[in-house]
Amino acid sequence: VVASISESGATGCIKYVLTGTDLLANSTTSTITVKIDGSAPTVAVSSQTGANSFRNGSNIYYRSGFAGSLTLTASVDDSFPGAASALFPAIATTGWTHGAETVTTAASTSGTVTTYTSSPFTWTASPSVPASYTVTGTDQTGNTATSTVAFVADAAGPTAGALAVNSVDGTSAGSTSYSKTGTFSGTFTQFSADAGSGFASSAITKESATLSNGTCGSYSAGTAPTGGSISETTLAEGCYRYTVTGTDKVGNTSVLLTVVMVDKTAPTQVISATGSNAYVDNANSKIYYNGSGSSRSFTMTSAVTEAGSGGVTVTFPSLAGTSTGFSFTNSADSSSPFTSNSVTWSSGTTSTPTITVNATDAAGNSNDKLLTFVNDITNPSGGALTIAGFTTNSTSNNTSSTPWSITKTDFTDAGSGISTNALTYTRFTTSGGVCTSTSDASGTITTTSFTPNNGKCYEFVLTGTDNVGRTNTVTVYIRKA
Repeated sequence: VVASISESGATGCIKYVLTGTDLLANSTTSTITVKIDGSAPTVAVSSQTGANSFRNGSNIYYRSGFAGSLTLTASVDDSFPGAASALFPAIATTGWTHGAETVTTAASTSGTVTTYTSSPFTWTASPSVPASYTVTGTDQTGNTATSTVAFVADAAGPTAGALAVNSVDGTSAGSTSYSKTGTFSGTFTQFSADAGSGFASSAITKESATLSNGTCGSYSAGTAPTGGSISETTLAEGCYRYTVTGTDKVGNTSVLLTVVMVDKTAPTQVISATGSNAYVDNANSKIYYNGSGSSRSFTMTSAVTEAGSGGVTVTFPSLAGTSTGFSFTNSADSSSPFTSNSVTWSSGTTSTPTITVNATDAAGNSNDKLLTFVNDITNPSGGALTIAGFTTNSTSNNTSSTPWSITKTDFTDAGSGISTNALTYTRFTTSGGVCTSTSDASGTITTTSFTPNNGKCYEFVLTGTDNVGRTNTVTVYIRKA
């Protein structure tokens, strides 16, 4: 007898028993059990692992501005007969690398749920965004189920942060302000929102560094101000950097940064004059000028020493007081050398105006240099010269032994001061024992003796020149037989 069995819609285990019995009631049985699985497993992408990625529901966020990698974990739930594998397809999107793989080795099993972990998905900086990605789970009888996720690019950091210190807002590129007291205040708001992967954390730090010529040195480790405000009192000179940093769940950051340069020291300056008829006496706060002769001019230059915040501007204001005969247009210079417009005066000018040269650094520290103009029309005095015993012009033969001794007393000047004292000679030829006007040698003498040539005439001149160009001389004229 041939029989057939037809089942439909059954799930579970069915045991079939065939029993044969002879006429004497002897029997034999044959048993077969059939396991029937008519339901598919359930599949979920349950997690991802990667410093620059984050799963939120069916979205896999990745930090698109930087290269990175992640792995996916698929959970396959099948109560009977159990999970077999998970298929992670390939990604062919530009900038991404992941080949198709069927993972059969379970990462873990808990009850009816088996998890499978992919090999790394890697991406380059700024890759294309992959299309929807589907993972397939398979049970022991070949039933399948899928779970789809979306890769979402996230390149933006958190929002809603704020920072303002010393009345200057912090920016992502960094801002700078200055303080000449070290006392200032500020407020900050931590970052708290993120439109992509989600907000993770926010922190504020305060760091310090040295300040030299407008440049901050290496910053110390940061500390965190407490509360929602910043209050500083008489900080020492230096740089103070305040930073609010927010981080999202894929590692993108947003930064607000500002630096306060504390500089309590004013710059110093030394004024000089460019021009042969003017001289600045910084120690006595005077500008000497030679008011005689033709019209003349000079410019002022301020040599500034500024070791702190830098950013110096030197202002040369209009002349104050009585400035008859002078012409000057005020000016300002913000780069070294700090030079004024030209100061001019007409012949015969005797007035004594004043000028206050101001040097101000970036922090607002200021140095004023008050200078009074003084007319100097007095020649140097007090010079004396003796050559081989002669102190005045002489046409007598000098038959004394050589070299000739030289004794001199330099000129002095009670006004602008002596600039130079120079002793020079000119040698003239003779004709018939008489000195001619033809010179054949000249030079400067810096020693205390001089060796002449026989049959020559010599003119020695000691010239004193003061700092505004006025001169005086003494002369000794000798003929050597």
